[in-house]
Amino acid sequence: MTLINNAFFTNLPRAHAESCGWDASSVGGIPAEGIVSGTLIGTAMGWRAVEAIAVGDQVLTFDSGLMPVTGVRRERSDAGARNLPHHLWPLLVPAGTIGNRQALTLLPEQHVMIEADLLEELYGDPFALMPALALEGWRGVAALWPSEALDPVTLSFAQGQLVYAAGGSLLLCPPTDLGALTGAEATDAIRRLTLSQARRFVAALRRDDVEDAGLMTLGSGAYAALATAPNRP
Repeated sequence: MTLINNAFFTNLPRAHAESCGWDASSVGGIPAEGIVSGTLIGTAMGWRAVEAIAVGDQVLTFDSGLMPVTGVRRERSDAGARNLPHHLWPLLVPAGTIGNRQALTLLPEQHVMIEADLLEELYGDPFALMPALALEGWRGVAALWPSEALDPVTLSFAQGQLVYAAGGSLLLCPPTDLGALTGAEATDAIRRLTLSQARRFVAALRRDDVEDAGLMTLGSGAYAALATAPNRP
């Protein structure tokens, strides 16, 4: 079972969380892993818009299978915010870039999981989490000024999980109750790249033109079953 390190959600300084657009005050400083409304998420009932998912719904996770959602946090976002810094603009990710079968809009601090041989060469592990902001400029990923409300939704679970979105990309979701995780569980973690590390990795992809880097390995039986479910993108 892949577990996400508890420290990943608690070590982000409060000021940095707020500067990145997180509402730190409402969840004790934990950065919200917001998924833009309209994003399709893999569930036991097929692909469903994230805003339609409720506590108790079964969502397909990377290698824990179907897991119940234990928390849902919905936020309102204003369209056309004035003077919004470029690094806080959402990113449009073209279909096929990170395993997504349809175009995907990501918040810049939303962490995604990437699998690539180049990651193993650089860091000794083919899997890594990185902020979506690092993908800007690769394979057509572009930051776009938010002309419409995004209304992000944060799904949370008993422990941090990676959920399938837009037909195959993997997005990080936080635990609902940080105190419920034990120290032993927190040690079994996926590597997290800093923004600078992630940008160097993406720059290497662009130089080497690694065609298959960033695409998920989606051969599990659970995912294969989901691929034929209703509302498949």
